Amino acid sequence: MKVITCHVEPDFDAIASAIAAKLLYPDATIVFPNLPKRSKKNFLIQSTIYAYADFQKVDLESIDTLIVVDTRQKSRIGEFAKIVDKVKVICFDHHPDGDINCHEFYCKKTGANTTQVVMKLKERNIDFSAEEATLFMLGIYEDTGKLLYPSTTVYDFEVCAYLLEKGAKLDVVSSVLEETIEESQVYLLNELIHNARIFEYNNISIVLSFAQYSEYVAEAANLVNTFLSMKKADAAICVFRMQSRIFIIGRSINEKVDVARILKTFNGGGHSLAASATVKDLTLIETLDEATLAIRDSFLYITKAKDIMSTPAKCVEKTDTVASCNEIMAKYGINSLVVLDKGNLAGIISRPTLQRAIYHNYADEPVEKFMVTDFYTVNEDVPLAKIKTIIIEEKQRIIPVLRNNEVVGVLTRTNILNLINQTEQKLMRKTLKVDLKLKNKLDEKIYNFFTIISEVALKLKMKAYAVGGMVRDLIMDIPIKDIDIVIEGNAIEFAKEFSTIVGGKLIAHNEFKTASVIINGEKIDFATARQEYYDEISSGLPHVEESSLKLDLYRRDFTINTLAISLNENFGELIDYFGGVKDIKDKKIRILHNLSFIEDPTRVFRALRFAEKFNFLLGQQTEKLMKNALELGVLNTVSKNRLFLEFSLVLKEEKVVEILKKINDYKIFKYLHKEFYIDENCFNLINTGKDFVKMCTFFCPIEFRIEAIYFSILKFCFRKKFNLTNILGIVDSKIEKIYSQMIQINVFLSKRRKKSEIYFFLKPMALEAQIAAFAISKSNYVKEALISYIRDLQFIKPLVSGKDLITLGFKPSEIFGKILNDCFEKQIEGEFTSKQEAIDYIKNKYLN
Repeated sequence: MKVITCHVEPDFDAIASAIAAKLLYPDATIVFPNLPKRSKKNFLIQSTIYAYADFQKVDLESIDTLIVVDTRQKSRIGEFAKIVDKVKVICFDHHPDGDINCHEFYCKKTGANTTQVVMKLKERNIDFSAEEATLFMLGIYEDTGKLLYPSTTVYDFEVCAYLLEKGAKLDVVSSVLEETIEESQVYLLNELIHNARIFEYNNISIVLSFAQYSEYVAEAANLVNTFLSMKKADAAICVFRMQSRIFIIGRSINEKVDVARILKTFNGGGHSLAASATVKDLTLIETLDEATLAIRDSFLYITKAKDIMSTPAKCVEKTDTVASCNEIMAKYGINSLVVLDKGNLAGIISRPTLQRAIYHNYADEPVEKFMVTDFYTVNEDVPLAKIKTIIIEEKQRIIPVLRNNEVVGVLTRTNILNLINQTEQKLMRKTLKVDLKLKNKLDEKIYNFFTIISEVALKLKMKAYAVGGMVRDLIMDIPIKDIDIVIEGNAIEFAKEFSTIVGGKLIAHNEFKTASVIINGEKIDFATARQEYYDEISSGLPHVEESSLKLDLYRRDFTINTLAISLNENFGELIDYFGGVKDIKDKKIRILHNLSFIEDPTRVFRALRFAEKFNFLLGQQTEKLMKNALELGVLNTVSKNRLFLEFSLVLKEEKVVEILKKINDYKIFKYLHKEFYIDENCFNLINTGKDFVKMCTFFCPIEFRIEAIYFSILKFCFRKKFNLTNILGIVDSKIEKIYSQMIQINVFLSKRRKKSEIYFFLKPMALEAQIAAFAISKSNYVKEALISYIRDLQFIKPLVSGKDLITLGFKPSEIFGKILNDCFEKQIEGEFTSKQEAIDYIKNKYLN
């Protein structure tokens, strides 16, 4: 089945395009997503000679070809978005932007989409009636403002002339477009005029207004056109609340003002001169606030890079040393440099990075080892809005400006911030309300604790924030495990007050300025906001001191772990200083600064662990700096204890094999020992253990140390090459004991044993050792014996007890143990299955 459709709430251009497309595809059925029942558009298409199908009666599964007109955005075609990736799609849209992947895409720069579809009809000599010509003229006239809008092209004029030749009636077009305004529309127009607010910049004006009505009012877009004409502005953004629904309509008569860009804030659709959006999860006031910010941001598309860049750019060669580059910065009082490779742009470097490198004794290293290579450049005609995004949101200190691939200037953070007023600077702290997610994802009890934390913060005049992995997992819709709270103030004092209110157990650590409160098994950790600094090479831990939330987040490993949620008066506000949300969206692991792996080399393991765990990729710059750090030998500076702790976290992951393979790919283990490389045989053993763990979990619903199992397997694999305990500095005696038991089990089961022997031997052995022994064994007998024990033998309970012996007349003595053991062995071997059989055995052997 072929279906022709357009965007929701279609205008006359969309309707006319659909009916014209029907002439190109006569075997297709027209289906409009939705039309207001009381609108003139609905009356008009019902009166045309083409029947159209009710969307509710269309079976999406029966569609094999979808012809979309006047849009190429999934968000604007309603339920049809569910099938666009499954069927053949043909698109006719006069704007190139869109996210629908088309098998055929027809796009011509015209004022109205109907124009290009009619051009196709003319091209293919497809005839149509005077009534159809009138409808097509109507679509073109509406979308081009009767051929007066700046977007109107010569093609629109030529097609209109052609339509007149085909019998189009301009008097009909005029009467339809100049429909009588209804009372409800008069009320809305008056509201728009009364609530109007004008924003002006460089002789460009945008008017923002809103209106409310208890019922749905059709043809709101026409009201916006009228309102825009009355206000004599370049563009209008009108917010409507009708019934319980909020939607926005944008119209522009100046190509410099892109209303589609403004409404992108609300996931809207359309083109630069006409766009719309439906608002979800925001109140009317919140919508107007967001629209205000979006309008202000839109003005930043007027100023260009060439107007504000510093020129000429100060550059160095990539072979220059860290020390010499630092001297140049000091000499010229600048904080960043452009790095060239024989005259060609190669990277950028900042003063903090150079100073950290010097601090860690790398002053004589070439600057290329620390320069940023994953960065943005702009040409001299790029607008300030894009520049602002790079400088502020991407945290890039300096942007090279290019002309024909040659560096002609630079844009610095100072340049940009001097041009952005105080209100716009607040956008540096990107915020998003996530309190609804908090309610939905958190246990009600924990959510209530958060509200209490908010009250305590107000009472103690401190600031409280939920931070780290919890916030990351909340954004990614992953079940939340740990709850960490950062306090701007004294975290121990805060935790004491909180524990007093909720009746929890307080555990304070004065030396670290942290505390935990345990309430009915739930633990909430509180930490004072801290910053770090290093006074020796990274083998030592950093010094910490009290600071702000932002500096506390800056000391963390990756941007995805730097998110915070305010638990203060702006409760539920997501705080993203370092682009964590964007990196989650882009599925990238990025460090916060260029010496991150040098200051904490264990982040090498963490980066790959998070990448595989979340199916992310390392950022280009992060990957480069990780490799550089490894080549500098940073892993040799890490204490064995910290190395083991980080490696244990890898072994605890569900995707342990994938993570270890990724570590293998980067040859990271070779920096610990030249023969440390995990081969496929070892991976197979780990996978065998992993599969056996699942069975054991079913039969033995107890907690056990998964990392101990995999460590024992790995140690076994490398036993002939080196001692893994020494390489990783294992200080955990239980793990060593499990490895020892694993070996003992395999030695014991190298001979066939009776069931009772297996039972009594394995009974004191750790379950982890049994699983590891299963994994490393090549013997089917060993595997069967372990399965038998875990599945059956371990659950056998003695049929007789000491009380039964007393009943039989025995007096408590050493013989009790002998009789009970003898009887239990026979029971395990299956010689009797009932208590009476056991008692009869005792009578015959010990009482006769």
